[in-house]
Amino acid sequence: MRSASHTRQIRLRKLLFVVATIVSSGCALAATYRDLPITGARDHAFAGNLLYVTSGTQLHRFDLSSCTQSPPRTLGQNLLGVDASPSGRYLAVANLGLVQGNVQVFVYDQLGERTPRTVTYPAAFGESGSYMVSWENDASLLISGTYGGSGWTALRRYLPATNTLTEVRSVRQSTMLAASFNQQVTALAESNISSGPVHVMDAGGNVTASNNTSWFMFEVAPNSDGRRVVAPSYAGAFVLERQGNALVQTGLIGVYANYGPVAAAFSPDDRYVVTANYAHQANPVQQGVILYDAATLNRITSIDPYPFSWTGNGALGAGRLTLSRDAKWLAVTLNDRVRLYDVHTELGVPAPVNSCTGAVPKYEDYAAERALIERVNREVPHTVDAHGWIVPLSAESGK
Repeated sequence: MRSASHTRQIRLRKLLFVVATIVSSGCALAATYRDLPITGARDHAFAGNLLYVTSGTQLHRFDLSSCTQSPPRTLGQNLLGVDASPSGRYLAVANLGLVQGNVQVFVYDQLGERTPRTVTYPAAFGESGSYMVSWENDASLLISGTYGGSGWTALRRYLPATNTLTEVRSVRQSTMLAASFNQQVTALAESNISSGPVHVMDAGGNVTASNNTSWFMFEVAPNSDGRRVVAPSYAGAFVLERQGNALVQTGLIGVYANYGPVAAAFSPDDRYVVTANYAHQANPVQQGVILYDAATLNRITSIDPYPFSWTGNGALGAGRLTLSRDAKWLAVTLNDRVRLYDVHTELGVPAPVNSCTGAVPKYEDYAAERALIERVNREVPHTVDAHGWIVPLSAESGK
């Protein structure tokens, strides 16, 4: 005959099993969100208590301390990448387009300048604008470029203290840049080339480790010191670890031509990886904003089962995500808005001072969104080739 204590232990084990099952299945959604009505968003950056978002010619600002959105500022022709320096003093914004043959980057000094400094330089052959900006620290900014067609551009370094530019190396057009949390290295993913180079570069401009993935790359996420990198592709997101002067694949998140990340970010303590996952078939477990254990790559939970689509080897669209330096906030671009999440519970950090979010995401919320995606796919039919490029059926048939 079982004792009362033994019976309680059995019940407790059963309860723990049920809780673990719910969490592992992604049914336990703790993160809350707030939608920002910003259409056509390209990129976002956190600077202290401020969230900046680029969209068209506008730079939007949301204040996390007062939970208010300010009127946007108009800049340039087509704003792309945005990044804040670690202290939050500087904010840089990339601009697609040329002005009298010059490339532009806008740099705000939060401590002194009410209007941005416009950094200009002559466009090299084929160069059509700036693409991504990434602060190495408060003293230097890396800038990658766009190209009118297919080609290489210069990776440049800008020093705000002296207002000077230097060329660091040649990279492919629309190269993605992402600084490590300690700002000692920058990860690079060179786009639109089948060899799929991914690099880690030190503050001196030296590439210290690389991997040619043999897939078209478009996004990249380093951990806190750049020893690990997550690089999404149509084959899945490569998890690469530095071994000598090589980035060696040690894992993969996703399944080729099925589902996987279109963007990723490590938590500052390197315990977690947050991803925005596409899936060709609607799936609340594989699709959406997902939290993974960075050590094991096991899926922990779903933050939001939003139905992201495959991006066609492109970045700065739906699925682009940015994690704040204090790991309390996550910004993700959806199809028609930017969603701000409070993720302090998921990432195990103290709660923010003010709660700007309240809604809880549910799979049922996206029935209309999934129907719209299916309708668009019917009305604008396309296929995805073996390398992840989206091919309209009319082009495929030669019409």
